[in-house]
Amino acid sequence: MISYRKQLSKIGYQPGEEVHYAKFGYRPTSLRKAMSAMDAPHSYALVTEAPGRIDESWTEEIQGVVWDGAHWLFSSNGSGTPSVNPSPKAIYTFNGNNGKFKSPDQTFVINPAGINHIGPMYYHGNIVYVEHWIGEQASLLTYQNNNGTLSYQNRINIESINGGRVGVVGIDFENGIVYTCPVGLVIPELYIHKFSADHTAIQYTNNTLPLSPKLNEDCYVQGGFFSPNGHLYISSGRGGISSNYQYIYCYSALNGKLINKIEVLAEKQGGITGIQAKQELEGICYAPVTRGGKAVQIHAVLLENIAVSKDNIFFKSFAASEPDLI
Repeated sequence: MISYRKQLSKIGYQPGEEVHYAKFGYRPTSLRKAMSAMDAPHSYALVTEAPGRIDESWTEEIQGVVWDGAHWLFSSNGSGTPSVNPSPKAIYTFNGNNGKFKSPDQTFVINPAGINHIGPMYYHGNIVYVEHWIGEQASLLTYQNNNGTLSYQNRINIESINGGRVGVVGIDFENGIVYTCPVGLVIPELYIHKFSADHTAIQYTNNTLPLSPKLNEDCYVQGGFFSPNGHLYISSGRGGISSNYQYIYCYSALNGKLINKIEVLAEKQGGITGIQAKQELEGICYAPVTRGGKAVQIHAVLLENIAVSKDNIFFKSFAASEPDLI
């Protein structure tokens, strides 16, 4: 029989330490689910980054990726200089899982009024959620997905906290919880929000999830996802830093304890030793699929900013040692 106390030790609790269910950031509906959420994969391996560097007309300022069961969708923030080699803020759709990513099968231009910066995406129940911000106002743009064809639905505002904009790091769709973080290089805690019953509004619950240890790697949070087993995977990246690696962090959504992290090489294998990493880890997603004949579950986009031409991206997929514990 699995010991409850032994499971608690996996997320940092000491023998005899008091545990309060009401203080959990994620509150499973059963003890079995709670104990399962204290387990996580021991390791992760890069399985494929096929087709390698992707340098196409659509790869400008790619921010996030999701898999809808039949299509890969990538979000692009478009050109910063519309007068020079312009590209729109858009979502690009690719049919199937062949991984070539040369020409999008469909392009959906994001053009409701007041659009500034779009970011990572989340997917549930045929709805695509795209993070957006303008000034200190964050929001989720929602789109109905009909076999890869998108139609705009709504903009759901997310209130600023302590006078500052927040960024979305994961959505627990089963329980209607949205996790966000402050914007900055140091992230001590996450904020916990709640969807309205009809998913047309988001309200801050005044509850937080302290991170232990806090995120403090001289990078910005770029995206994340809430996993099936109750963990928060958070991508942290920044272009032009000296480290050759950036990271996907796996935190327990129960108490904010860091469980593991995935190293993501931020420069192509064989690069010049000591050269600054030019790639920036962007959005990530969970999608248990087969790529290149191998089972993978976690996917990441890395953006390679090119000043005088279209940006390049890398699309990397990772396999967990125990996929059921993701």
